Amino acid sequence: MNYLKSFVQSNEENAPSGSETVARLCDRISSSTLLEDRRDAVRALKSLSKKFRLEVGSQALPQLIEVLTSDYDDEIASYSLDTLFNLTTVDDDGEGNSVLDPEIAASFVDKFTEVEMNINIVLDMVEKYEFSVRWAAVKLLTSLLRGKATVVQNVVLAKPMGISCLMDLLTENREIIRNDV
Repeated sequence: MNYLKSFVQSNEENAPSGSETVARLCDRISSSTLLEDRRDAVRALKSLSKKFRLEVGSQALPQLIEVLTSDYDDEIASYSLDTLFNLTTVDDDGEGNSVLDPEIAASFVDKFTEVEMNINIVLDMVEKYEFSVRWAAVKLLTSLLRGKATVVQNVVLAKPMGISCLMDLLTENREIIRNDV
């Protein structure tokens, strides 16, 4: 019986930590040449972004932004936007207690909005018609507006078609997107 118990304990000790897993996924995004591999890594980061927000945000933020600029695939863009949304949003546990320290979410909003191009990328994603991309972009834009309203507002006003892009969302046929605006 002790032999079986030691076998089970040794497997638990050898399991990689959240930080190691996130680092491995970031390497996979950076070094992989196949879109499917990068998509799978971003999908895994999305699933880890709820539990290991600090690790994902501190290690994977540049890779997630790079995915949005370099990969022209709707599915990977949707996963990346959802991951960024998870990092910049403070969730509560249903009883009013926040799951994530609001300062951590605010720091990720600050990091993301430091570069105006990042907000322009989100606005470009809002213009896409694919439901999953557009909805994730609207959610992320709303989260960024909650954290840094003046910065996002200035970028929207400076973008040539920024206001009309947001106005188009008000006439969106899909109710869930229109309601989130």
